[in-house]
Amino acid sequence: MEREIAFRTEQGLYYSYFKHLIKSDSISQGVSDLKNDNQTEHGHSINVWQRFNIYQELVIALLQRYVFNWTHPILFYVEFVFSLQGFHAAMLFFISWSLSGTWVSGVVTMALLIGHRHEITRVPYTVPLREHFSLPFFYAMLASIARYLKKSNEKSKKDDNMPPPFWSSTVTTQ
Repeated sequence: MEREIAFRTEQGLYYSYFKHLIKSDSISQGVSDLKNDNQTEHGHSINVWQRFNIYQELVIALLQRYVFNWTHPILFYVEFVFSLQGFHAAMLFFISWSLSGTWVSGVVTMALLIGHRHEITRVPYTVPLREHFSLPFFYAMLASIARYLKKSNEKSKKDDNMPPPFWSSTVTTQ
């Protein structure tokens, strides 16, 4: 309970939905309850799935309930978010390495990430924010784009060194 008190404002709101999904009789029952929620807004029944972005909490609840059910829910929730931040750092390393062609730039990127972590992320202070779930996958998308661009650049350089095909040469007669 003491750990849960640390979540303020929307952090506590998102965690409460995760906790509701964990504590419900079944996940489907928890999803159904959140479609007709009367605790979030006093006097109104709302569909939480339409109002808020809580699909991340559903995925984490599924993992915690069916795969990692031996750990305490709040610890699993926080560790999952921290693991996503590790994935975030790995994607930044991969982007830097892919674009420069050397792992040294990845190490420099990680050093800058660690040195400026307070400007880059708010995860040490506000764990369950939406940005902590989305940024790692945004950087994964950028990493795949960087890898694609590097491969296409290498291919175009390789194609430039090849002789022209036989049908492109013109025969000139005098």
